[in-house]
This record gives sequence, structure tokens and C-alpha cells, in this order.
Amino acid sequence: MTPTPNNKISVVSLDKRFKKQEAEIKKDILRVLEILNSGAQRDRSPDRKRRGKDKISIDIYLAGNAVMKKLNVKFKNKNYPADILSFEEPSDFIMPESEQKKVGEIFLNVSKKSGIKKLLVHGVLHLFGYTHKKERDGEKMERMEDKIINDLTF
Repeated sequence: MTPTPNNKISVVSLDKRFKKQEAEIKKDILRVLEILNSGAQRDRSPDRKRRGKDKISIDIYLAGNAVMKKLNVKFKNKNYPADILSFEEPSDFIMPESEQKKVGEIFLNVSKKSGIKKLLVHGVLHLFGYTHKKERDGEKMERMEDKIINDLTF
């Protein structure tokens, strides 16, 4: 695997109950980026310029059902708690100079007791341009998720 020491992952718990999970989630995301950087995943991302790129920054927020429901209502107009929400950084957003390119933020509902790692992979893929709005795109995204999950040794 190609190491990803130049990537910056920040994990912030929005609820003190989830603080214990921060280090493990950061480790998991760095591992997902290693797999993407390794070139082992040959599927082409819709945004090939950013896919598997080194020197990126991702912010991850750990939240419970109440916060995830508010965010889902506000941004997706859905009145239930989301499992995960990914927000790509707008390309025209002015950011301070940094070694890393900020690709976006992930809000993860850690109230769920299972499937967290698959959700993390799903969220990262959204930041790299994968989508499931169309059936064909969803199938492609699911294949990539499965490939990454199979390569992970969580």
C-alpha cells in the first residue's frame, strides 16, 4: 500500500458520547485513502483529477440521530436521521493556503451500532465524485464500495 502521510483527516465528535470513536474512525479513513491511492481500484471516478490524490483534507463529524435529522431536513429535505451525509468542497470556495486540498466534510451518524465502516467508505466515495442518483451510477458506486471493503483489514 502507498502511505498517505500528507493527508489531513480531522475527526470531531459533536457529542461527547462518541469521543472514544474518533481515533479509530481517523485510522479507518486513512486506510481507505491508502487503498484509493494504491491504484488497486481501477474503476474510474467521475472526477479523475481528485480520485486517489495525495495531499487532501477531509473533516469528519460524528453525530447522533437528532443532529443527523436536522441536517437531513435542511440539506436533503428528508424528515428522518441520515446515516451519513457528505458535502464536497465547492471548487470556487476560497480557502486559506494549505498543503492539503480540502475535498469536503462527512457527517456520520454513529448512533448506529453496525455498518459504520461501510458508511465511511460510502461517504469518502461521494467526496471523490461517486453518486447513486442514477441506477447505473449506484451500481458502480456499490461495486467500488465492495472492492474497498474487501481490501480493508479493519
